[in-house]
Amino acid sequence: MSIWKLINVWNSGDDPQLIVLHPEFSSGTGGRFVVATKRVHKELYGQWGDPELQERYARAQQVVDSFINNSRIKVRLPPSKSIKAQLALLEPSNEEIWEFRTEKPGIRVFGRFAEHNTFIALNTELRENINDDFAREKEECKRLWRGFFQSYKPHHGTEISDYINNFTQV
Repeated sequence: MSIWKLINVWNSGDDPQLIVLHPEFSSGTGGRFVVATKRVHKELYGQWGDPELQERYARAQQVVDSFINNSRIKVRLPPSKSIKAQLALLEPSNEEIWEFRTEKPGIRVFGRFAEHNTFIALNTELRENINDDFAREKEECKRLWRGFFQSYKPHHGTEISDYINNFTQV
């Protein structure tokens, strides 16, 4: 079974557990995909009672939408620590855990690549709630991946182009 068949199984029924995201201001996809857990979808596209929190998640949604629309995105690989990155591979890189990032005050959306140009967004957190080593978020990301894709390893690469197209390395 391909990973997309499994994604489609999780994306079906009355209560889908994974949701293929579509940009809010675009009619289609630019060739890249983001598939999100229900929680990530709710946080990115839901309504928040706090206007500041609403604005922060709206900025995170814009970064994700830019990815889906195949807009040029700033990406970093270790050992880079560039704060300009919108998408970053966390250390240790062999864990294949990535994060979408926003400017301060930040939101992080954690996930893994299922294949080239296909990102699975598994969990999200406010930056101020994350320890410097990101250990809790990385463990949660791995746990959720195993729950959805037990027999699949995340996509692996050595260059950014192994993961996505149309990027600027920072």
